[in-house]
Amino acid sequence: MTAYCKLDEAAGAARAEDAMGGYPAGAHGGVMFGATGKAGKVVRLNGSTGYLATSGPSLTAPRALASPLGRS
Repeated sequence: MTAYCKLDEAAGAARAEDAMGGYPAGAHGGVMFGATGKAGKVVRLNGSTGYLATSGPSLTAPRALASPLGRS
């Protein structure tokens, strides 16, 4: 199974929606959706407590996770 989250949710969102609808990622701690990035909206994590988690299986291959997030 594969989950793909674009991480471009609007400000105030509670979770990152999975494009396939199977495994949305819930926000925990210091997460802000809708921040402005280099190419549209991004998710900003506060660097200490912010993370996203799904109820689905986790990734095991280190190269399976890419981070296209822009810095603002």
